[in-house]
Amino acid sequence: MSVDVSIIDAEGRSRFEARADGGLTGYLDYERGDDTVRYTHTFVSRSSRRQGIGGELVRGAMEDARHRGLKVEPVCGFVKEWIEQHPGYRELVS
Repeated sequence: MSVDVSIIDAEGRSRFEARADGGLTGYLDYERGDDTVRYTHTFVSRSSRRQGIGGELVRGAMEDARHRGLKVEPVCGFVKEWIEQHPGYRELVS
């Protein structure tokens, strides 16, 4: 990744946010239940695409699910594709 990005859980907005240089560069929406989290949509701003930000959002979200002991339901196509490319996270998929 060529940009220094931080991923935060903006629980009040039900999304993980990617921030770089003080601004929002992308987000991953979720619906969190008692034992499952659904990842519904990923967005990265046009100017920030192809810098690995989407992947960092998914990795942060998947690590959060692992930490919380949640199963993942990947509704978003980008999240599904990322999981296929990172088999170490497949056991989290419900």
